Amino acid sequence: MADLLIAVAEGNAQFDADQVAAAIVRRWPSADVVSVDGPELSDLAQLMSTQVTINDGQRAATVEFHTSAKAIDAEGDDDLAAEFISLLTRTVPVPEDAIVVMNWADDIVALRPNMTPEDVHALRG
Repeated sequence: MADLLIAVAEGNAQFDADQVAAAIVRRWPSADVVSVDGPELSDLAQLMSTQVTINDGQRAATVEFHTSAKAIDAEGDDDLAAEFISLLTRTVPVPEDAIVVMNWADDIVALRPNMTPEDVHALRG
């Protein structure tokens, strides 16, 4: 089970939660997108802006977008996490060595533009 942090390590890159969530829904139409807002969630809303649950019937993953737009938490099935990371690299600009993944491999690994799920798995070495 993956429990990852995808983050901007340097530069001005940002994750647009609405844009990425829309790409997730196009790929996985049954994905559930929830905006973290409202008075009952005010403490959580300071940290997270959007949560997306991906479920393809056999595998599941949860993706949470930080309000800073500089980090995303992803937790769930390893293959589904690799597919999500691949989708992310095809959805948002990925400057060279600027966006990294923690807890995917033994070390922090940098993403590249237009990665395939196989490329993401290969980062594990």
